Amino acid sequence: MRSALVAAILLFATGSSWAFDTGNEFLKECEPGTKKAFTQLSDQEQLWGSACANYIRGFVGGVRVAEAATATKMICSPPGVEVLQAMRISVQWMSEHTEQLEKSAAQLIFTSLVDAFPCSERTVPPEKSEEKDRLKL
Repeated sequence: MRSALVAAILLFATGSSWAFDTGNEFLKECEPGTKKAFTQLSDQEQLWGSACANYIRGFVGGVRVAEAATATKMICSPPGVEVLQAMRISVQWMSEHTEQLEKSAAQLIFTSLVDAFPCSERTVPPEKSEEKDRLKL
């Protein structure tokens, strides 16, 4: 079941013309946007930085859709985590795990975010929780 979820997320995340096939590509194009202020980036780096941010945003959206569809929480990030923070987490994780950079970028991003925001146990997202529904009554 989990492998089907990851496959769905990978498909959703790679549907863009700005998709990154491997961790090598993601790291090369996205790292500058995590190290410098946006105004200090070259025009090309700004373009890639925006593409990276949009890729992460779409990727996390895909994870959230999969979580809602399966009632299985996969990434337990606290409220308020911003796209740039998720991008930095993924870039740092990939920099520390260079032996895995030939794997798909989506797989490595997923792994980095699960490592950063682990769920202590599989939980039901709040919107699907029967307990929450009972409390509303």
